[in-house]
Amino acid sequence: MRAPVREIFLAFVILAIAARANSTEPKTGFGFGFCPAPPPPACVDDVKAYADGPVMKDCQEKVSRYVASVFAYRTCLLRETQRAVLETNTMLDRFKCGLRAKRRCSDDDMLQYSNVAR
Repeated sequence: MRAPVREIFLAFVILAIAARANSTEPKTGFGFGFCPAPPPPACVDDVKAYADGPVMKDCQEKVSRYVASVFAYRTCLLRETQRAVLETNTMLDRFKCGLRAKRRCSDDDMLQYSNVAR
């Protein structure tokens, strides 16, 4: 990908992640919420980036965007970890309920089981 196209694509991905992270819609169902790791800016390895001028200023902006995208990435990973733990706990509760009921538990059974188990 050419550099400007890649930067536009990365900005779009970051905005999509931020929009999803700030969404107030309830999360339904289970599944993996992809968290793309941001690539570091290539300009850091460019000798020209360390000389005064527009190339240095451009690289500084790219580094700032990279740092911001890393924070968005960390937030995404945290939410994905929380989602995975919730999914695991729900599956374990359903299995434990099924062991007691000797069949697959419905959602109503799960509510009843959770009230009895506490």
